[in-house]
Amino acid sequence: MKCKPVIEVLHKNAAQLTNKQRQVGSYIIANYQKVAFMNSRDLARNADVSESTVVRLISRLGYSRYTDFQKELQNILRSHINSLETLERYEAPPDNKRNAFYDVFSLEQTVISEALENIDENIFNSAVELLCDKQYVVLLGSGGDEVVAGYASKFMHLFRSGIIDLYIPDDIRLVQCMNVCNKENAVVLAYSTPRYYKRALNLASDLRDKGIKIIGVTDSKLAPLAPLSDCLFVTPIRYITMVDPLCSVMALTHAFLNGIAARNPEKVRERVSAYYEYTKRMDICVMDNIAVCI
Repeated sequence: MKCKPVIEVLHKNAAQLTNKQRQVGSYIIANYQKVAFMNSRDLARNADVSESTVVRLISRLGYSRYTDFQKELQNILRSHINSLETLERYEAPPDNKRNAFYDVFSLEQTVISEALENIDENIFNSAVELLCDKQYVVLLGSGGDEVVAGYASKFMHLFRSGIIDLYIPDDIRLVQCMNVCNKENAVVLAYSTPRYYKRALNLASDLRDKGIKIIGVTDSKLAPLAPLSDCLFVTPIRYITMVDPLCSVMALTHAFLNGIAARNPEKVRERVSAYYEYTKRMDICVMDNIAVCI
């Protein structure tokens, strides 16, 4: 039987996998260049599961032998190398020496293109509707994801009321959230990228148990946040170093914010104008004559 590309098959079967199999799948997607040359024992050790879990996952994906799975990964890797998909999008410097900004900009461009291909317009519109219509929007994110949650928070506070910032560890806010939020009046916007911080995932699970819908932004359909999400957005992550490349996550958040503004332009214009009047009156900014394009 000729199998579909392994990463596509992993995504398609994510909902049917056990937690341990999802853990292996997530590791494969994030590290397929290395996994292509690992035996089943090494893959199990690196993914922190048993070798039998790896064998069962490979079988569930439709591969009769581990070597067939491995060859598929090697074909994917060979295809990427041949198409120069990652680090060669920008022309190399004249002296042919690699430069950090060439590598980063090339990688970010590729990641944004992949993220755009993954976005379903109908799901995006549903997410924006929830972000506009619910009385409360709960923002979740830990570790590096706090940066994006904070960016979303700044402009959501400007555009509308009812924003609850749970990306900031604060027991009082948490208690208030649990007391006032329910499935009728609240929605959660949760960010979770590798290494998948437990605090944000545990809070997302607790809020999901209350029946509150989750808009999840993560790097894979196999990520821990995926099964908790009612509206799932996959923004791929590719590493050069340990620095989190969050460009596609930021772009998606920017799109959410523009979607909110476009849906209630008069209300948003009124709130933004009031904010600008305040900053002018208090002489807060050097330049305060930026046009409000809403």
